[in-house]
Parts: sequence; C-alpha cells; structure tokens
Amino acid sequence: MAFVLSGGNLNDCTRFTEAMDAIWVPHPGSGRPRCRPDPVLADKGYSSRAIRTWLRERHISHTIPERADQIAGRKRRGRRGGRPPAFNKQLYQARGSLADDLPPRGGVARLLGPGRARVLAEVRTPATSSQLAVALDLSLGTVSAHLATLRQAGVVTRQRTGRSVYYERTPLGDELVGLITGAVGSPVRR
Repeated sequence: MAFVLSGGNLNDCTRFTEAMDAIWVPHPGSGRPRCRPDPVLADKGYSSRAIRTWLRERHISHTIPERADQIAGRKRRGRRGGRPPAFNKQLYQARGSLADDLPPRGGVARLLGPGRARVLAEVRTPATSSQLAVALDLSLGTVSAHLATLRQAGVVTRQRTGRSVYYERTPLGDELVGLITGAVGSPVRR
C-alpha cells in the first residue's frame, strides 16, 4: 500500500501517478519487491485520459467508471469520440469486499479490538502463530501478542507438538466468534 500527502484543496487525481510509483510490496523471503499493483479499481474521480493512458502504457489492468460529462462528450463527437473504455461492473462492485472479510466493528469485536477479533476468527482449526501471521498478513509479533491475550482470557488454548505450538479455540472462543460474526459456533464466510 502507498499514500501521498498533499494540500487539502488538491484533487486526488493530480497525485495518482505519484502514489502508484510509491507502491512497494516486499516478497516473503528474498527477491525484488513488487512495484506494480494488481488491477487498479478506482472511482470516477480518477477517470481521465491521462490516467488511463499511464496505466495502459505500464500494462496495468484497471476498472474506472466514466463520468457523465465524459460519456456525453464522447457521444457528442460521434464516431470520432472513440469507443468507451472497458469497464468490469462486477469487479468494480466487489472493490470493498476486503472489508467484508473482517469481523464487524460493533459490539464484541469493538471490545476485543479489530486485530484481536480477526486473529480469533481465523483460528478455525489448530494453527501455529506463523500460519496465522501469513493468513492474516500481520507480523509474527503482533499475532503472538494477540494470541497471548486471547489465551489469558481463556478463548484459545495452546498445545505443543514437537517443535511447533498449535493454537485452537475453546468452546468459549467459538461462542465469542459467533457473537462477532453473527453465527453461533463458527464464523460466517461471505
């Protein structure tokens, strides 16, 4: 993830290329970091010929809806207006689905905190802290601290098997996940 700070009265689209150039995703282990995003999903504020050209030149797929004035201008020019840019409606509508995978921020999840609620919801089957860190894209230290707190609260247990330590939810933890996600016993998968 990358961000660029600018004055409050500047349009976001003026900083688009700067933000895209700041993307730097390290690979697990060794290797060059990724500097190119997966498909870009942006709103109408980023619908400009310059941004679309910039993305096309770098072979970055994108889904950006057209503004009404751009559609009207293209239609007014007739055949000289060109064809409309490709737009994947299903992909655009799913752009906020990452937030759907997180536990709700109300009630019990707010009491636990969003990070700890995510860790608790992810412990469906016995798992090590390393497995949870990878699955949740969190640091090992963060996951270990959350697991220690959850273990002290009695909602997860730990079991050593050889050199590995596996964490598992207790029945109380299952009930708590049911309260967080809206289903008793197990989290709802959307």
